[in-house]
Amino acid sequence: MDKEKVEFFKKLLEQERNRIRNNATNVIKTLTDQTQDFKGDEADEAMALSDAHISFRFLDREKQFLDKIEETLIKIKKGTFGLCEDCGEDIGIRRLEIRPIATLCINCKEEQEKSQYSPKRIEPYGICPQFLTKFLYFFPIIQQFPIKIYFPVTF
Repeated sequence: MDKEKVEFFKKLLEQERNRIRNNATNVIKTLTDQTQDFKGDEADEAMALSDAHISFRFLDREKQFLDKIEETLIKIKKGTFGLCEDCGEDIGIRRLEIRPIATLCINCKEEQEKSQYSPKRIEPYGICPQFLTKFLYFFPIIQQFPIKIYFPVTF
């Protein structure tokens, strides 16, 4: 990747980093102001706590995103920005334009998602290994309790 494109992504990431920091500062200031001036009954207090919880979850997600931005800026300094961490190939400009913090090329990301989200099946029976492990763990317990299944009789 040429220096001009790397510089473009560096500026983009720095702008996003500054936006996140400013947004976090505003959220914290708002929460602080709300708690200092709080007046209300128990229902209002519960609602305020719920709102604060949502705000803290939002800040946590933003913090995770900020950490990824910092990692990407370090890669830019090292000269490894735009290279897939698995195969070492170029990630691709189109993918980086959509997600500048991407660490995997599209092929490696698809493979990762397939292995991560689709459980492998044990072939002749089509049973998921996680289910089989739990079933075999509880099977001795299940055998101790006779289970009778009654089917309704219709005339």
